[in-house]
Amino acid sequence: MGAAERLTGLTQRQIRYYEAKGLVRLARSPSGQRLLTARDIRQLRRIRWLLQQGHNVHTMRVILAADGAGLQPQRGARGNGGQWVNNKGRSTASPRTVVGR
Repeated sequence: MGAAERLTGLTQRQIRYYEAKGLVRLARSPSGQRLLTARDIRQLRRIRWLLQQGHNVHTMRVILAADGAGLQPQRGARGNGGQWVNNKGRSTASPRTVVGR
């Protein structure tokens, strides 16, 4: 976990918190130690960046789910009702629709 702290800029407590909230899923060794992959480090860095942008856990969950689905916020689309585009540039649902609202 110390290496994860240095690589992500998040504290161990934050990493455990975001894992508990389901924003990152870390593998465990047979003894229970967290095992982080390069993908986990990228995800945690993304979480830190979203945190610095002022997003809460709920919003981060929506954004990370959209990222995983190949969706990205369209330039200028922010917050409520912004358009999301897929990796082909086609408009899709708003972030609220992604979480079933």
